[in-house]
Amino acid sequence: MIFMGRKIKILHLEDLKSDVELINRELKRGNIDFENAVASDRAEFEKLLVEFSPDVILSDHSLPAFYSIEALALVNKLTA
Repeated sequence: MIFMGRKIKILHLEDLKSDVELINRELKRGNIDFENAVASDRAEFEKLLVEFSPDVILSDHSLPAFYSIEALALVNKLTA
């Protein structure tokens, strides 16, 4: 699958490597052409949000010190 002539850029907010691997495996099984970046905390997420410029964000709901609701608020703030 091509997204406007290129791979889909996925930013994955997740602290467990096994969960990232599971999702990546399923995306590949679905023949989705993607590149991804993984953030496991707020600082890394904020940096990648700006530098990686994702098309899609997949987020764990509850990380040790950062929640998906906070991530959504940050996306709205930085992309508005």
